[in-house]
Amino acid sequence: MRSTYLVVTAAVLVLAGCSGPDAVPADPAASGSVAGGPQGSPSAGRHWKGLAAQCPELTGDAAKDLGVGGAGVPGDGYQTNQLFTRAACRWGGADGTGNAVEADVGIYPGKNGQVGADAAWQVLKGFSGTPVPVGDEALLNDELGAVVVRVRSGNVVATVRLIPPSRGTDPAPLRKSAVAVTGDVLDDLVEG
Repeated sequence: MRSTYLVVTAAVLVLAGCSGPDAVPADPAASGSVAGGPQGSPSAGRHWKGLAAQCPELTGDAAKDLGVGGAGVPGDGYQTNQLFTRAACRWGGADGTGNAVEADVGIYPGKNGQVGADAAWQVLKGFSGTPVPVGDEALLNDELGAVVVRVRSGNVVATVRLIPPSRGTDPAPLRKSAVAVTGDVLDDLVEG
């Protein structure tokens, strides 16, 4: 997953031309409103400056039913710089005995943020999938035993993976919860 993100990030930076003093880092600790829309997901067309915490807290019923509720744990790929924030987080199933959720949330703040997010989305939507109602645009797909939602909301793009405890497990319950869990990840975005 890390190599895919690095390729996407490199493509975004080249396509968007994001550089210079106009780019500002996301400030998750700064005050601002946390937005919510249908299924807890942010409304379309907004501009986000960061997350309410280092990793989103999954508080929805779908996450709780899957056993992945609560605060996320930052992963190795978590990074923040002047051009973007990559919030790489995980919930549940660290020992492989239960369901897990992994999310890579790319936040592109600053003057060129929307250009960067749009370029990243062009790369991510190349994976195709079934359109689902979360964020501005989203695609759902089954990949290597996991259920994956790729989503864009304003200047944010994210990949959310719902992972069963073992390969060969029926992904239907994860598929039914995928949109709600993705909205739960996004509802911790802070407008700014």
